Amino acid sequence: MALYNITRSDITMENIRRGFFSCEGRLNRRRYIERFLAVSVICLILALFVYFIVFYATGDKTAAAGITSSVSVLETVAVYTLVVRRLHDLGYGKTIGVVYLVYGLGQSVAGRFFEGLEPDSAPVVAYELVCLAAMVFQICLMALRGVQGDNQYGKDPLAHTVA
Repeated sequence: MALYNITRSDITMENIRRGFFSCEGRLNRRRYIERFLAVSVICLILALFVYFIVFYATGDKTAAAGITSSVSVLETVAVYTLVVRRLHDLGYGKTIGVVYLVYGLGQSVAGRFFEGLEPDSAPVVAYELVCLAAMVFQICLMALRGVQGDNQYGKDPLAHTVA
């Protein structure tokens, strides 16, 4: 028995855009976890691939890391849209998602800023606390049950329609 009944015609750019780059509607826990993991794994593989191609072509680690950051931005945007739709399922708006987006975009830059600092310095500890809060936030998104029934953001993704 197939987990999903997906055909080749279902894999279109419009379906990918709607599934991974849209802030409209709601997203239940299971679909959120599946898509979050898919985005994370695909972007990790893509980032490694791009890094090694650029590094072997130029021999410059800085250039390779800089170009690879674009994959990180793509991942942040995709995860942001998933977070917003998951928040919609919980009955919340985009405001919390925007805070998460700022964190995600800043995380790419912050890592390079903290490389030269002492591990116990106040900025590094503060950054680690923010990362911990983001992890707790993700766990909550994965664990909390969405609002049952329709809400202002759309229909209940778990509602079963009787035909």
